Amino acid sequence: MARFKAILSDIDGTLTDSEDVHRDGFVAINRQLGVEFSPEEIEGGVGVALKDKYEELKSRFNQDISYQDWADRLAAYYVLHSDKVKVLPGVKPFLAKADQAGMKIAAVTNAQKTEADINIGRLGNQADLVQFTLSVEDFPRPKPAPDGYLMGADKFGIDPKDILVLEDSPVGVAAAKAAGMTVIQIQKDPKLINKNADLIVESLDDPKVAAFVGLGPDLRSVPRMAG
Repeated sequence: MARFKAILSDIDGTLTDSEDVHRDGFVAINRQLGVEFSPEEIEGGVGVALKDKYEELKSRFNQDISYQDWADRLAAYYVLHSDKVKVLPGVKPFLAKADQAGMKIAAVTNAQKTEADINIGRLGNQADLVQFTLSVEDFPRPKPAPDGYLMGADKFGIDPKDILVLEDSPVGVAAAKAAGMTVIQIQKDPKLINKNADLIVESLDDPKVAAFVGLGPDLRSVPRMAG
C-alpha cells in the first residue's frame, strides 16, 4: 500500500532531461547581452528562480532589458530547441504505478509556464496523469520558499505530511522540507545533493524508490506506456 496520498513533482531534471536546453539557452541569450558565465556560476544556478537570476544579472547587461523581455527570449529559445527534451529513466513506470495505487499527481516548478507545458507534454499519454501544473507565475515566492508546494497541497486538499515530493535541485528539496513534505531527491552530482532529502537516488529506476513509497519491489516490472 502506498505511503502517500499524492505526489508533487518538480519537472526539469526530475521528470525530463531538459537542463541542458535551459543551460544552453541561458548562456546564449545572456551572451547576446554581454554576460559570460563561469562553470561554477552555471552550476550554482540549478533550480534558482528565473526572476532571482535576472535580479543578479541585470547590472551586467550591456543594454536595458525588462525582466519580461529577457524571460520571453529565454522561453523562445526553449521552444525552438524543445525537440531535445527527453523523459528521464524510470519516470513513466513510476507515474503509472503511482496512479494505479490511487495517488494523485501534479507538478510544481520554478520554470515558466511555456516551458513547463512543453516538458509535461513529453510524457506522452502519461501527461494526462498530471492533474495540474504550478509554474513560477502561479505562486508568490519561488523555491526555496515552500509557497508552490503548499499551494499544491491546498489544490489537492491533502495534508502536506501525506504528500511525496520528487526533486533534483537543492533549493527544491529545501522548499519541500519547508512545506512539511517528504522528499526524494533524484540527483547524480554529489555537489548538488541536499542531505535533508528523505531518500537520495540517481534515478527513479532505483528499486529503493518503490520500496520507500510502498509501490512494490521493482518499478522496472511495470509496462511502459506508449507515447
